[in-house]
Amino acid sequence: MSEIDNGPVVVAGVCGSGTRVVADILAELGFFIGNDLNSAKDNLLFTLLFKRPKWYYENNQDSETINTGLSLLQKVMTGKQGLSKQELGFLLTAVGSKVFIGHQYEGRGRGIWPLKRLKKILGMGPEKYKDISYVGWGWKEPHSLLLIRQMNCYFDSFRYIHVLRHGLDMAFSDNQEQLHLWGRLFGVEQPRNQSELPAISLRFWARVNRDIIQIGEEMGPERFLLVDFDELCSAPYESVQRIISFLDIKPNEEAVQRILKIPKRPASKGRYQNHDLNQFAADDLAVLEQLGFPVVRKV
Repeated sequence: MSEIDNGPVVVAGVCGSGTRVVADILAELGFFIGNDLNSAKDNLLFTLLFKRPKWYYENNQDSETINTGLSLLQKVMTGKQGLSKQELGFLLTAVGSKVFIGHQYEGRGRGIWPLKRLKKILGMGPEKYKDISYVGWGWKEPHSLLLIRQMNCYFDSFRYIHVLRHGLDMAFSDNQEQLHLWGRLFGVEQPRNQSELPAISLRFWARVNRDIIQIGEEMGPERFLLVDFDELCSAPYESVQRIISFLDIKPNEEAVQRILKIPKRPASKGRYQNHDLNQFAADDLAVLEQLGFPVVRKV
């Protein structure tokens, strides 16, 4: 097999939503999700090309530029040969910006990190896929949600899986990277101190998920799937079957049984109940409940 078709399937969500579990499920189902992944199963090719805060805030991206990056990503992921001059320029610009700026709000990802990614890209070719049978391709990278509209327009066979987890549990997570990176894109201010962080985190969660779900409704059920991480862990069979149906594949029973063992209830589920909920805005709590997440008050 020299190229992979059927895709992409993209998994995203607010950081900490449980997207890694869905990425593990995709891989177990036979999807190629990349050969340059971190421990969270983020596709670092996407990170290199598109996780560029300055690029977004300075409005340096337009449809043609984004499409060039998506074309480059597709070629590398599916084993197609030959980068165009525009694609090569996009790649080198992304690498150059990462060398000096990095890709995280603390400045991490600078220096040699992008050069390692470049080496991986240059080592990808059709021979990588010989004698390997994949049912499709895609990737998991939470920040992919920023490009959902552009990806939906660019890819003919695009499917997007958006993972949701209880926003109050996430408000007390240590993983607030997206809030720090993209808060202003969604009209959310940065917390002035640690005590403001949970309330502002929930506001970010509410606005991001509300916006993405609205876009998903416009895309339709054949291209957009919403996965409740808490339900995936508590009732894996029903959730896994929905994912399989969405992907339109027929895995064997052995694969399904292996997949059902992947979701695990996190120890942090319900941690918000140990905190005072009066710090959260009523509007944000209302969005939480509208999206199907009950608020249980113990404090």
